[in-house]
Amino acid sequence: MTSPARILIVDDDENVLQTFAKALSLEGYDVRVASSPLVGLQEVVEAPPDAILLDLRMLSSTASASSIGCGRRARIGTHRWRSSPAIPASTTRR
Repeated sequence: MTSPARILIVDDDENVLQTFAKALSLEGYDVRVASSPLVGLQEVVEAPPDAILLDLRMLSSTASASSIGCGRRARIGTHRWRSSPAIPASTTRR
């Protein structure tokens, strides 16, 4: 039996994190969550995911700590991540 695919969800909105995590867990995925780009990068280094759901609108005090900056660093630093898909995600509040 194969182990379930690992998905990392990176978003600063707790409601979004929990909604995606619950839905994907119910589908049988091994889900990890990170509430900031830097925590997400740490997760990638410690346990490279099979896919990352990344909120592109997360802001940080520095460009290298933004979602896009951390995504680039993850691709460069982790060989396994290079072949894994990144799924950009964003929600709009009204």
